[in-house]
Amino acid sequence: MTNCWRLGGVVSSPTSEGAPHVRPFDLSGRTALVVGGTGGIGAGVVRALRLANAQVCVGDVSVMTEGPLPWDQSVLTIPMDITNETSVAEGVQRAQDLGRVSILVNCAGVLHVRDSVEVSLEAWRALMRVNLEGTFLTCREFVKSRFKYQVDRGDDASIVNISSVAGKLGDPKLAAYSASKAGIIGLTQALAREWGGVGVRVNSVCPGVVETSMIEDLASDWGVEVSDVVADQVLRVAQTPLDIGRACVFLSAMSVMTGQSINVDGGTVFH
Repeated sequence: MTNCWRLGGVVSSPTSEGAPHVRPFDLSGRTALVVGGTGGIGAGVVRALRLANAQVCVGDVSVMTEGPLPWDQSVLTIPMDITNETSVAEGVQRAQDLGRVSILVNCAGVLHVRDSVEVSLEAWRALMRVNLEGTFLTCREFVKSRFKYQVDRGDDASIVNISSVAGKLGDPKLAAYSASKAGIIGLTQALAREWGGVGVRVNSVCPGVVETSMIEDLASDWGVEVSDVVADQVLRVAQTPLDIGRACVFLSAMSVMTGQSINVDGGTVFH
């Protein structure tokens, strides 16, 4: 008889050589809402979730009308402006109507590079409104929607918020961005403690240098090459959006993890 055991979503069984065979995390039967999923890190998250067999819906401010994602017709996109409470509530409700959502991944965010003495209060607030307030709004509406549907507490629900290593280290000319990402880490921990009793896990992922247009713009504003930024990492290799997506799949499947901030940064931060 073959012995099998389950480790938080990974199924292992001995091979003929005696070594365990590990099957990737499988999210079959689950539906995920990816906020900010039309490009950059969000696109990698969508791809990773689909590879894990999850059904996926994308909410994004760039979406004008509901329809399929151009590069994956199985993914439905819906309009969602995370700076607008009504838009967030309606977007989350629409996603729940399409299929009971048990996974939320918050990827939407903006970044401004500026000397701190030159940052206006208006610019500071605008960034916080997207990165921190928008993340809170989507988390809040997701949990409210679960209460509305009276989802059984035994049904595992997962929220993954995309933070940044900048939220742990701070970066020059990124005071507002660093503060917003540190805020996401604190928000993640607070919500994990508050909602654990109702079956909602909340974790965050802290990317380092990810191969997106945002990091290219950042390096340009700093007057350096992307390779110079990567050189600060132990592994000296940039992460891909799919790398970040795989971490989100892991946290969505790992039913005993909550309140954690996982670094996916090539060895930039060790805490």
